[in-house]
Amino acid sequence: MKNYLSILILAVCIFASCTESTDTVDELTDQTWELVILDSIQVDYLGEVSTGDFRDGIGVLFDYTSNTLLRIDDTGKILAQKTFPQDGPDSFQFLDTIEQDSLGGTYIKNFMGAFYYLDEELSVSRKVEMPFPSTSFDGATDSKAFEFWDNKILMWYAGRDEKSPYAMHYLRDEYLLELFDESTGESKAMLRTPPNSKFASDKLFDRPTVSFSVFDDFVYLTFSNEPLVHMYDLSKGGEFVQSLDFEPSKFILGPELKDEYDYADFSKLVEGRIWSIYAREEGVLIKYWEGMDEEQFAIGDFTTPENFPKLQNQIAKNYKVYSEKEGWSNDIPIPNRIGQVFEVESLSEPFFALRNDEFLGEEQDYITFYKVQLQKK
Repeated sequence: MKNYLSILILAVCIFASCTESTDTVDELTDQTWELVILDSIQVDYLGEVSTGDFRDGIGVLFDYTSNTLLRIDDTGKILAQKTFPQDGPDSFQFLDTIEQDSLGGTYIKNFMGAFYYLDEELSVSRKVEMPFPSTSFDGATDSKAFEFWDNKILMWYAGRDEKSPYAMHYLRDEYLLELFDESTGESKAMLRTPPNSKFASDKLFDRPTVSFSVFDDFVYLTFSNEPLVHMYDLSKGGEFVQSLDFEPSKFILGPELKDEYDYADFSKLVEGRIWSIYAREEGVLIKYWEGMDEEQFAIGDFTTPENFPKLQNQIAKNYKVYSEKEGWSNDIPIPNRIGQVFEVESLSEPFFALRNDEFLGEEQDYITFYKVQLQKK
């Protein structure tokens, strides 16, 4: 079963992958963790899940091949199933966000503007219109860019004042997020790129994906191709607090671009990439891949068709945990067999990961999730 995320990133960059770290685990410290597979569950449904969300034992999944949403419990039982039209006024395609709220409802959206709120049966309860149209034309299904705070929605949504996120120095000059009040239909621009970020300079780099997570009044925000976590205080109007270097043992950075018409050549190297971030009571969790430098890329001869499939097994994908008391953990390897993770509700409790059937070479007539947990050694 091919993963939709791989197809998306192939179109935008080169490829996407689910990889197994080949590096030795860091020397043991108080912050040495491992990722453990506890169990697996099967969902009696055949399709290709691109994105989803889990909350309180309930998962909502999107099969992009049939435009179908599933609502399941933590045993894999299907509680509701709904197929939506791909054409017409109430159609949607290519969801990049699914977020359940505390009332049992679900928000769904893509990068193009209006989004929807669904009830427990996955029927559309209301259409939610933003006060201005989106200027984005792409999204990333494994990034976190939609959160709740103070009965409002904080999200990545470009389009204020008709500004395009593809414009030169957009991240330097414009606000990063919108704080949307659904009750009034008003949205407030929030958060600026901090001065210590490379995207706050006059230099040009390949355009990143923005991911963030909210805990209490604090936002933890990342740019995908920069190994920093930027922290803001929403109770003080989104005031910048500090940046944390998450200290990956390896994180390949692409070159600076010469001008606005230049582009990074990812047929020679693969940038490190932060995929998602989760801020929870126990600390902050980052999911990232290390990337591959030009020397390794050349040695593997990954530009040739017969070697290209091997590339996805050579780039390590890891987690890292941060706590204010203990600092950053070791690089926590994510095995090849583990695919996408759609939510981590707690760093001390199990969560669910889609099994990577493509890597395992198994064709099944059902979807399998692993029940996994982060554990200290």
